[in-house]
Amino acid sequence: MFPRDKDLCTKQPIELKLRTNLSIPAKEAEFKLRIPGHEVFSTKLESEVRDRITEHMKTLTQLSTDAIKIEIESNDVLTLDLVDLPGLYTIHRDHNDEENNKCVKNYIQQRDVGAIVVVLSSNNDIFLDNAIKMIQELSVEKRNCCIAVFTKP
Repeated sequence: MFPRDKDLCTKQPIELKLRTNLSIPAKEAEFKLRIPGHEVFSTKLESEVRDRITEHMKTLTQLSTDAIKIEIESNDVLTLDLVDLPGLYTIHRDHNDEENNKCVKNYIQQRDVGAIVVVLSSNNDIFLDNAIKMIQELSVEKRNCCIAVFTKP
């Protein structure tokens, strides 16, 4: 569903809403895509959603707090909301790092969060990781909602 391109950087939150809809035949889904500043796009093809998001991401020059919203209705999904936030980098990548950190922190602090999943590369020193530092600054209540997932590079 989410665009994958080594030259593509997520510069705004993506909200994914899964909704159970028993009127849709099994193994089928309906997708609704809301990109800020564009009309709502509806389709039954996941690839069309991914292509539109990819094209939109290529046009972004700076961070945005306006989320891209994807709603998927299907007979065989649980009702669940997920938010993919712009990544936090351990190593300085560009001048937007500070803005990126601020965007992520504001998004987390402003919302009622059930769980925060932090994806960390297993080849980095976690004590230097910006995501870990940010979690340590959260309230105890929000820190207790954090799950760390370590990935193999």
